[in-house]
Amino acid sequence: MTYRRSFLSLIVALLSLSGLLRAQTWMAATTEFPTQAPLRAPSIAFGNGVFVAAGLKAPVSSGGNVTVSLYSSTDGATWTEQPLTISGLSLVGVGRVFFANGRFVVMGDGSNFTSLFGWSATSTDGANWTVATNTNGINALHVAGGNGTYVITAGTSMRVSTDHGATWKDASAPGGGTATAGWGDVAYLNGRFIMTGEGFSPRWWTSEDGITWTNTTIAGTGGARVEAGNGVVIRYVGSYQTSTDLLSFTVRTPAPLDNGVNRNLVFSGSRFLFDRLVFTGITPTVRMVTSTDGLTFTDFGNVPLSSFNLTGAAEGNGRIVIVGSNGVTRAYAYFTEAPSAPTIPVITTSPQSQAAASGGTLTLASAASGGGVSYQWMRNGAAVAGGTDASLTLLGLQPSITGIYSVVATNSAASVSSRYAIVGLNSTTKVLGSGSELQGNIAHANGNIFDQVQLSGAAATFTADGGQITRMSFVDLHNDIVQVEFSGAGSVSIVLDDPTGPAAPVNYNQPTVSYMKGHAGIVVSGANETTHLSVFSVGRTTAVNPALFRDNVTYDGMADIAFIAISSTNGKFGGLRTSNVSYFASRGLTGVYAPNVEFTGPVYVGDINASDNAMAVLVIGSSADTRVTGGDLAQTNGRAVQVAGLTQLRFTANANSHGVAQTAKANQARLERDGTDVTAQVVVNP
Repeated sequence: MTYRRSFLSLIVALLSLSGLLRAQTWMAATTEFPTQAPLRAPSIAFGNGVFVAAGLKAPVSSGGNVTVSLYSSTDGATWTEQPLTISGLSLVGVGRVFFANGRFVVMGDGSNFTSLFGWSATSTDGANWTVATNTNGINALHVAGGNGTYVITAGTSMRVSTDHGATWKDASAPGGGTATAGWGDVAYLNGRFIMTGEGFSPRWWTSEDGITWTNTTIAGTGGARVEAGNGVVIRYVGSYQTSTDLLSFTVRTPAPLDNGVNRNLVFSGSRFLFDRLVFTGITPTVRMVTSTDGLTFTDFGNVPLSSFNLTGAAEGNGRIVIVGSNGVTRAYAYFTEAPSAPTIPVITTSPQSQAAASGGTLTLASAASGGGVSYQWMRNGAAVAGGTDASLTLLGLQPSITGIYSVVATNSAASVSSRYAIVGLNSTTKVLGSGSELQGNIAHANGNIFDQVQLSGAAATFTADGGQITRMSFVDLHNDIVQVEFSGAGSVSIVLDDPTGPAAPVNYNQPTVSYMKGHAGIVVSGANETTHLSVFSVGRTTAVNPALFRDNVTYDGMADIAFIAISSTNGKFGGLRTSNVSYFASRGLTGVYAPNVEFTGPVYVGDINASDNAMAVLVIGSSADTRVTGGDLAQTNGRAVQVAGLTQLRFTANANSHGVAQTAKANQARLERDGTDVTAQVVVNP
């Protein structure tokens, strides 16, 4: 974070650390600064409870020494002058002040009319300073510090110090690029120094130690300002680009707030600040604009001067202080009372599970405290387009809308998620959506009567006739045919992610039958204790016709799905038999989600595995027999499995749909219930 030469002294203003990012009212501070012609742009830093500003008063030469005046303040309104004596020099330049590695550091250059020198001053409290001179000084306008190291760049020179500026080492210019006017601005973020080149052959360099640098070509012209904070780097030269990985930049075009022009960019400690020159007729106004992420900018109040150039910002003690110049020779200070800081959002109302008939309307409601909260609704872990209000209204309910919903509440302090709500579709029709009944009243050798339903698109809802079973088929991501068998009260909705087809199943001898392929989420609504659901893949031990299978194919033998979500009209459900199912997902919930549902039959799952941002769940009301059959619940993303309603979870043996044995495995997961580790309480290992 560096500051370029300006034409005057300073302006100081206090802004609140408000997460609400509202416009501020500026008032005059109590300290006035002398008329001057400054040699450097004003700068400011905060640390250890104190603000320190430099460049507010020109150095004064006398008797072979130079007095440099710094200023300190605890509130940004009242400032105390802190004079430093630079011995043995007749002329000095004052560089920027910054706080790094536990102390304030001010650096500059100087001369005794025969030789060039560098000087530095350090302090932990802003009042007591230690001054050192050296013979390796440069014009210290571009400075950054971190990890016990400081880097200065100026023109074609670069210096590195590891002793708080007492001594400096020449650093060779980074290779791999051309900076026609020298090395440019420098900052420090996430354990690395960041530097840009001047001139018109722009490059971007990063370094952990200030000695060894890695470069990348970037778009745009050279001479860019660099500011870093909140995990973001902004490179600004007229237009601006942002980066979060320090490797590549994205050109940003924020929505204009007015007809003004961005001029200068600084980082205060929690937010980026631009000053914009705005004209009403021929009268200029200087407007402050702020952002925490470099993407969204908000009006932050007007500076009560017709000319102001922002050169520095710092924050602490509940205030933000900015410094700059007004283009003449006079220093000013302004401040505002600090509003209260934002608090982490708290979800006060979570959405509730609901179901409606086809074409019906549902409204999911939520509320959150914390101030400045924005909302984003999620369905199966993906953002709902346009779902940015506290409530979400679902119009014209269809099978494709069913799923597991939640809302994320966000302000400048944090993001939090609500509890999950199941949205189902109630139906008495055999098939709704993209599906059809292929054959009815099929008598099975075991005495059951089946209706066969085929999925022909991305989503469908089906029901079962009294005393019968309805079976719906599709192909999973490993090309196994999956059968979903349902009986009893309620309806089942199946929605495929990334659907393809219909097409003949590539692993089976069934060229005349077409199946949809995808990763299924299954929602059961309107259930009671008469409702039963089974899911399995078609294999040699589960199929009636052995001619379906090819000898040259190695079958996965497991049905792959994302989740099963169940809501009940009376809080009860029959049995859930998915011992031949491998649940997995990379977003949203994966596993069984049936909160507060009492199972009168068993709950069997083959395995559950969450990757990336997904969360594995085995959430029920209760069950006398809950098992993991052949799996170990190991989680690719290392997160805990969220459980509820379990008094005992047994890990038992199984076989896949082709009869291949799967031995009982020991649990590999941490099981949590409402944030408490319950693994030892419920797991029964083989």
